[in-house]
Amino acid sequence: MGLKVALLFGGTWLGSLAVSVLCTGIAAAATSSWSASRVGGVMFLVMAMDVAFALAGSLVLWRGLSSSLQGAVPRITLMLGHGVLQLATAAVLILMTFVAFNR
Repeated sequence: MGLKVALLFGGTWLGSLAVSVLCTGIAAAATSSWSASRVGGVMFLVMAMDVAFALAGSLVLWRGLSSSLQGAVPRITLMLGHGVLQLATAAVLILMTFVAFNR
């Protein structure tokens, strides 16, 4: 059961990270020839998608933990750790988005 929880924890974080980085890269490449006024909306859309993917990963983790762990305290503790990790990752991704779209 511990391996299942560890894989679920790592998979939800890495999954949302990979999709967010992919979306940022695709949007940055697609908008490389656009003007700054057109890129602004896309940049904020990509940042919103980064947050949405982080929330989706957290939801998947919560549902997976509810079937794997019976006690509320271990689930809440893992979710707090996951939340801190997701916030740090989202902050880095948003900074990467600003760098990718900076002209």
